[in-house]
Amino acid sequence: MNFEKLEVNVTRSVVKQKITRCKTEASRKPIPLDAELADVLLNWKLQCPYPQPGNGVFASPKTKG
Repeated sequence: MNFEKLEVNVTRSVVKQKITRCKTEASRKPIPLDAELADVLLNWKLQCPYPQPGNGVFASPKTKG
């Protein structure tokens, strides 16, 4: 997520329970993010055990970020 630009960057997709990279250019385009939702998600990320850059908003305890 790019909180400064208010965009969600899609890098992976799930098809038939398989996680793969996005196949088309259109599916990799950033998605606009509402400012209020971005604020909530950023606050959540900062309170999580893995708030480091590079970790997702919903970082995995299994992979430690």
